Amino acid sequence: MSIDKKTKLIIGLGNPGKNYDKTRHNIGFAILDELAFKQGLSFSKEKKFEAEVATVDLKLEYSLKSKKPKKTEDPALDCHVGTSPSRNDESICNDVKIILAKPTTFMNNSGRAVSKLAKFYKIAPEDILVIHDDVSLDTGKLRMAFNRGAGGQHGVEDIMASIGKNFYRIKAGVGPDPGGDTRADYVLSIFPKKERETIAAMLSDSIELIYQWLTELEDPQLIESLKVS
Repeated sequence: MSIDKKTKLIIGLGNPGKNYDKTRHNIGFAILDELAFKQGLSFSKEKKFEAEVATVDLKLEYSLKSKKPKKTEDPALDCHVGTSPSRNDESICNDVKIILAKPTTFMNNSGRAVSKLAKFYKIAPEDILVIHDDVSLDTGKLRMAFNRGAGGQHGVEDIMASIGKNFYRIKAGVGPDPGGDTRADYVLSIFPKKERETIAAMLSDSIELIYQWLTELEDPQLIESLKVS
């Protein structure tokens, strides 16, 4: 078993302030809050980064044969570092420092926070995951993307203007897209009660997708094949 140490930056996009809580546009914040809850973390405001930040060190394991994370009750449990006759040379223990961040710049200026964090921690774009809403996907759908266009998502556009396109994304569906002049009001609306179960399932599925991203081999095509329909 080999050990690979990395620092990963996971960004959830949204707008700061209580007025935007539980809105479709803030699903990136909600997913990051769920991940922090699972890890027993709390966010603190970091003015120099223009973001709320939390950090954690994890050991995550994946199989060399399947290139898929090993299934456990909790995918974030520390893997067993060392040799084992049944596992030797069949798995990698990925020792990861994870930085979670929610920009406080408002959505359209998210690139400022991302570039500051990436520069300070010396994180390459390929080690960044951005989680954001996507009206082109029905509510509850999740898709991974790498080195793709922003699709009209202004927060993603700003990040691309700051660090380029070679970062990973989880697109969290909040559609269907109403289109036209109603789109802005739609994404800033709160999820209705009838969608609560769908949103709860999407939060759970998104955490699994994040763990898969953390434990996959460095293969953009493989990463993009990860999806929850």
